[in-house]
Amino acid sequence: LGDEHPNVAASFNNLANLYRSQSRYEEADPLYQHALELNKRILGAEHPTVAQNMNNLANSYYRQNRYEEAESLYQQALQIKTRVLGTEHPDIATSLNNLATVYVAEQRLTEAEELYAKAIEQRKRLLGEQHPYVAVSLNNLAALYAKQGRSTESRAIYEEALVLASESLGPDHPTSVSIKNKLKALA
Repeated sequence: LGDEHPNVAASFNNLANLYRSQSRYEEADPLYQHALELNKRILGAEHPTVAQNMNNLANSYYRQNRYEEAESLYQQALQIKTRVLGTEHPDIATSLNNLATVYVAEQRLTEAEELYAKAIEQRKRLLGEQHPYVAVSLNNLAALYAKQGRSTESRAIYEEALVLASESLGPDHPTSVSIKNKLKALA
């Protein structure tokens, strides 16, 4: 394949994902950066794969509390995805959700709430009301409300997310169990 091939970039990205899952960020981040730069050269800067590479590097930065860097990459990825895929694509909702998560960490709660609401609405419309990703976004909004002390609203949304996650993923799925535990913690 040679060094300049999308499969080589994918391999760097996949290895970085493994390292990130093990919290080995010093090893993951250079691989993410290499995959990103390689794909920019091979595919061009305005490609969905480049946006995904940005998103993956941003996820790593987020986990390291490097919120400004994560926010910048999430915004760039969202802009690329919007231009290339259009506004009516499920990946846009994922980017909105990710950006909202950074806003929560930065205490920009009003902005985060707006983005979570957009992500939920878009995921319901594009993926269907019963899709597990809807449960994920509902869970994130419920957590935001809990953080704000809005326990009644948080509880209602956690309950909706739990029903959805349990039905779509099963009651013993880690997402369902996590939501269940958060709901219990509110009581």
